[in-house]
Amino acid sequence: MDPVRQVGHNEMHFLPNQDDRRHGCVSVGQDALSDLLPHFSINGELSWQAQNFSDLMFPSASFNGAIGPGFRWDILNYGRILNNVRVQDARFEELIGALIKNKKEHDSTFQEIEEGKRVVVGVNEYKVEEDLDISIFKPDPKYARSQKEKLEALKQSRDQGKVKSSLDAVRKAAESEDNLMPHFITAAKAYATLGEICGVLREVFGEYQPVSTVG
Repeated sequence: MDPVRQVGHNEMHFLPNQDDRRHGCVSVGQDALSDLLPHFSINGELSWQAQNFSDLMFPSASFNGAIGPGFRWDILNYGRILNNVRVQDARFEELIGALIKNKKEHDSTFQEIEEGKRVVVGVNEYKVEEDLDISIFKPDPKYARSQKEKLEALKQSRDQGKVKSSLDAVRKAAESEDNLMPHFITAAKAYATLGEICGVLREVFGEYQPVSTVG
């Protein structure tokens, strides 16, 4: 099956067909309208009585029974019930309208994809047929050694006094409510490393320790 058609086929299962919509609409209307009609019922009661426990052998004289009709019609709330019926019908129609609109938009989109009017990379355009042999990058260890040597050379050539004073300024700002950013910039200009600056912040604020919630 064409991938575009398969996607469209799978996406449209959520929309009920015409028979389902008709049955749902009738069901909602019937359930709501039933409150407007009078309700008839038959109510009954059966009991027995005895003065002694030994008399509970269910003789006919100990039985009492009553039966009668019941009637209820919520006519005083007719307007409220009718409004409720109209609200439910309106909500149902709004839902069905939204589903139909969504289906039409989906159908239009899939038709545009099939006709090539809308480009979807990998579906109807720019599909890669051949197998790509992509090599995984592996860094050469000599570059890590080279960067480490450059860092050591930088630490030896920088002004250690400026580095120390700039890191002390970062520490004091962290311990107070001063803006840290100007002190970060001063430390960076003195060639203090990111690790050294973060180390000062860890000394002041501590390091986050995740809390285990497994009991």
